[in-house]
Amino acid sequence: MDDEKNAGWMLIVGTLISFITMAMHPNAHLMLDDFARFGPRNVFAHGIALVAVPLTLVGYGAVARRLLPYAGAWARLGHACLAVAQGAVSMAAVASGLIATTMVSRIRASTGAEQDLARALLGYTGAINQAFATVFVVGWSVAMIVWSVAIVRSAALPRWLGWYGLMVGGVLLAVTAIGRLRLDVHHFGLIVLAQGVWTLAVGAQLVRTRSVRQA
Repeated sequence: MDDEKNAGWMLIVGTLISFITMAMHPNAHLMLDDFARFGPRNVFAHGIALVAVPLTLVGYGAVARRLLPYAGAWARLGHACLAVAQGAVSMAAVASGLIATTMVSRIRASTGAEQDLARALLGYTGAINQAFATVFVVGWSVAMIVWSVAIVRSAALPRWLGWYGLMVGGVLLAVTAIGRLRLDVHHFGLIVLAQGVWTLAVGAQLVRTRSVRQA
């Protein structure tokens, strides 16, 4: 079995799933206005996002192994940071996809004090989602920076991937540090897109370069 090639495909598939998730992702206002349509859609979008998590994590294990001869413990650190990020984004998906949908359903089905409580719990769920999403952005950015430094220094993958990773990871960390990180559906989608471009390119390199080696 070609482990590195399979890992590359896992990265590609996992990234495409994340793009689909963000394209389908409704906000709470849409669910409140038309729950019959957007409630199930929200659950499905986050359900498939959870499928992408192990695919991406396993796929990036191959990246760490590719960089291991050049970066040693730093390659492992990148994978550890990514594992933290993937765990955090899993919790964010559960909060936004399952808990928030349940709270919206209760808001629509209740009145008075019960509805007020459901609204408060929906707000609390949103805060949990934002916290885990922030951990995801920071963990993923650190992993991208650590691996990108190794890529630029070693050329184990095309150096432009390293420069791109340093730029995106650095910008995201800087924006987070100054408190300007915005994680609404639109802005989080842009973050997923910026990270996803890097991931797709890395996945493609794992698939292509491994095939060239075998040839």
